[in-house]
Amino acid sequence: MHLHLELCKISREIDWIFGTQMTFKMGCYFGFMAMNLYELFNVIFINNYTNYRSVFICIQLVWFFHNVLKLIIVNYMCEKVSTKANVTKNFANKILCSTCDIEISENITQLLLQMTQSPLRFYGFGLFQFGFKFLHGFAASVLTVLIILIQAHIDK
Repeated sequence: MHLHLELCKISREIDWIFGTQMTFKMGCYFGFMAMNLYELFNVIFINNYTNYRSVFICIQLVWFFHNVLKLIIVNYMCEKVSTKANVTKNFANKILCSTCDIEISENITQLLLQMTQSPLRFYGFGLFQFGFKFLHGFAASVLTVLIILIQAHIDK
């Protein structure tokens, strides 16, 4: 029971210390990735890909994959910690069903109540939760901005 409280306290402290930085980094990754993809589109499709542009394309691809990798690692770790806490909750629920001791049963019920009321999650400014769902929305937003930029370029 105290372990979950300590984990929640530590995760809130980490979220408070690094939440602003992580949110700012996600915003920067968003801009960098959209511009990398836009520049690649321009070089390959608009400027009729030439050999002297191959270095530029390689640099853009390296930066794009660098940003994607960092984005995935941060969100994967946040999702993994949240999932492990949820697995602990499921395990405690199984123990509750198999125990006959009233005192242990009350302690496990108290732990489950705490885990339900304060789940272990990481948030960016309290607006969104880091994890796989964030990655899906992030990718959709980057592609939306890329499509808007491409349409604006074609309309010129």
